[in-house]
Amino acid sequence: MLKIIDLQKKYKDFALEIENLEIKKDCIIGLVGMNGSGKTILMKSIFNLIRFNKGQILIDGDNLFKQQNLKRIAFFPDQNTVPLDLTVQEYWQYIATLVNLSTKEFKIKEEKSIKLTKLEKLYKKTIKQLSSGEKKRAIMGSVLLTEPELIFFDEPTANLDINATAEMLEIIKQLSSIGVGIFITSHDAEEMQDLINHLVLIKDGKILYDQAFDKGKEKLVDIYKSFYKNQDAINPEYIKDIYAKN
Repeated sequence: MLKIIDLQKKYKDFALEIENLEIKKDCIIGLVGMNGSGKTILMKSIFNLIRFNKGQILIDGDNLFKQQNLKRIAFFPDQNTVPLDLTVQEYWQYIATLVNLSTKEFKIKEEKSIKLTKLEKLYKKTIKQLSSGEKKRAIMGSVLLTEPELIFFDEPTANLDINATAEMLEIIKQLSSIGVGIFITSHDAEEMQDLINHLVLIKDGKILYDQAFDKGKEKLVDIYKSFYKNQDAINPEYIKDIYAKN
């Protein structure tokens, strides 16, 4: 289990303040909130991509930022942050080097990841030559090379077609079924409704909701709207006015 305790990060006029957040290995946790609510800063803090001012992040009671512990988690980034001029193979080799995989270990995991992601014919192509769906599969393969206990997904289905989205969600569900913890951000409420079993809502840098989620009894949109009341909603009467005959 990953545990965040009294985390504080001040950034310009924004302050992230997380008193307590637990990310368990048997959950698919959905993190929701408006743009600018703190989702990205929280993710980056967990991976030490930005330094927080105060607090602790522990995994099974130990400091997450010890080298051996960082290997236990993985980040599925936005595809635009991946080095596009590398081939898929070169990118995977780069990731393997970062986590000190031996050549023997890499070869074994490489073969399995290629098979899962169906990249046999694309493995020697540069990432910029791939479609959005193929790029996502390449990123997924790199993540699975390390066999992480917890995976953090940032908009994993953004820009995917229906088939690619279904494949990605199925992989996430299968990972969860074998005990891999999932922490995911997405703006697709319908997708999250069906996928997650725990909901975390963040607003203005603070966690306001952190509960188990039952998709059969609860509506994510209703919970979201109870905290985010849209005061700037479009008045449908204005649409009628546009089409009204003078």
